[in-house]
Amino acid sequence: MGGVKNWRLHQLWLPLYCSTALLVIATVVGWQIQGLDGAAGAFAGVGVVMASYSMTMLVLAWADSVKTSWVLPLGVLTYMVKFTVIGVVLAGVAASGWKGLPAMGFGVMAGIVVWITAQIIALNRYNRKSSEDTSEAGITSATKQE
Repeated sequence: MGGVKNWRLHQLWLPLYCSTALLVIATVVGWQIQGLDGAAGAFAGVGVVMASYSMTMLVLAWADSVKTSWVLPLGVLTYMVKFTVIGVVLAGVAASGWKGLPAMGFGVMAGIVVWITAQIIALNRYNRKSSEDTSEAGITSATKQE
């Protein structure tokens, strides 16, 4: 994989670090508010986001490295499969009457906000570094078009 092909993996580390910090904080807060059910719910909520977003990033990075035209179909398929599985699991959890479900919902919401924010920051850093590397090499947009 060259620099262009693995750019997606460069975005993965910051969201994972930030989400891991959130995982610890959410679990502690869940414990303080609702005991074991709250801690387990918060942990599960953030964990589901981390696992599903990481899986998507890895599938898209792999597809991009093999054949760029596979990115869209595999991305759509990944989303369909993961949201179907998550929906079935959450429906089962909701039907069980588990007391940690609200904490899990808050964990999912917080996980999504933290992951997406960290991914935007990581992508911005990568794009800034790429444009600095391009300008240092003397490549301008006019040169790129030729």
